[in-house]
Amino acid sequence: QESSCMGIYRLLEYCAAEEAVAPLSSDARLECLEAQNSLQHYRPLQVCKCQRGSRREEHCLKVYWTVRFAAYDEYEVSPYEELKLNLVRNIELSRMASIMAATSLSVDGQNQCLKA
Repeated sequence: QESSCMGIYRLLEYCAAEEAVAPLSSDARLECLEAQNSLQHYRPLQVCKCQRGSRREEHCLKVYWTVRFAAYDEYEVSPYEELKLNLVRNIELSRMASIMAATSLSVDGQNQCLKA
């Protein structure tokens, strides 16, 4: 199964590379879509996510978008792992706290930097 998956993946790589240069013919596009559909059952490729800043981020993104060859218009879908919501909130609160600590409020309660 692994070798057939690799063969199909290589075909999708070719499809993505060709599509980047010029629109595919209808026959070629059909062949590419059939290859993509045959990988639908291969779950590891369908659920893979990339990590920002990782050493293999570029390669991961290439694999992610190759498997989703015809889905370049899926703007709501992210190739990246989702951060825990609490982690994001903590980062934002930490940034906000440092901004608030750095502001210089005068007696009248207005930030002097904004008045300048």
